[in-house]
Amino acid sequence: MTVAVMKDLEKRGLIYRITSDKAVQETTPGSVVLNRIYASSRESGAHSLLLVSFNKTVIDQLETHTDCEDWLLVGPETKRNMYLVLSVLSGRELAQKAARRTLNAGDFIALTAVFNDCAVSLFTIAKGVPHTVVVDAGGDVSPSIFVGLSDRLPTELIDVSGCCLAVEE
Repeated sequence: MTVAVMKDLEKRGLIYRITSDKAVQETTPGSVVLNRIYASSRESGAHSLLLVSFNKTVIDQLETHTDCEDWLLVGPETKRNMYLVLSVLSGRELAQKAARRTLNAGDFIALTAVFNDCAVSLFTIAKGVPHTVVVDAGGDVSPSIFVGLSDRLPTELIDVSGCCLAVEE
């Protein structure tokens, strides 16, 4: 395998390269942009690969899914840190504590994303785990990742906007 051979195979429609040069999308402040790379047929199992770009700096909601999703942190170096925020609580517990405004730092794990490192940049988020992504304010290019998931995977959003959550380094 060489870059030239792989580019040729892609040009001929034989493969899709998951490369950092493709992981750049325009975003507006406060947004998350999804671009479907492909979706398999329902007969094949209804799987999709998405390119997701993040420009959110505020933790106002976390999401959960009824099944797993694969994350591939493959992308160009940017001047903005990206943080994956996971809750150690179930979705129900998170929603209850958010409603009571009793969330605390022990309810979350925040990870500074590392891109292009096979040891840590390719993983699956387990079903039911509340999670979100936020990025540093400013900067030039918004971080993007590839996400593989079921094409019919429902998303439950958990409102935490009244809890003033923030990532601190």
